[in-house]
Amino acid sequence: MGPVFSYTNYRKLMKDFYEGKKQENTGFSYQVFSRMAGFKTKSYLIEVVSGKKQLSSNSVFLVAKGPEKKGNRLFRSARPVQRI
Repeated sequence: MGPVFSYTNYRKLMKDFYEGKKQENTGFSYQVFSRMAGFKTKSYLIEVVSGKKQLSSNSVFLVAKGPEKKGNRLFRSARPVQRI
């Protein structure tokens, strides 16, 4: 994963974060990531990363508090750059 502030696409940031965690722990999955973030739908984050769903303003805080709480301010700052 590159420096957080180098990302202009929050989907790419989420995907790179996921891939890094997956390399560290083969048991890590989007389902686990979704559960840790507090989403009820286990497929929500994979749908966001694949472009099928938007990450809402409220969801940004759930994702940011997920597996790496210390990175939440940085993640929130990367999100507003892209709105598609």
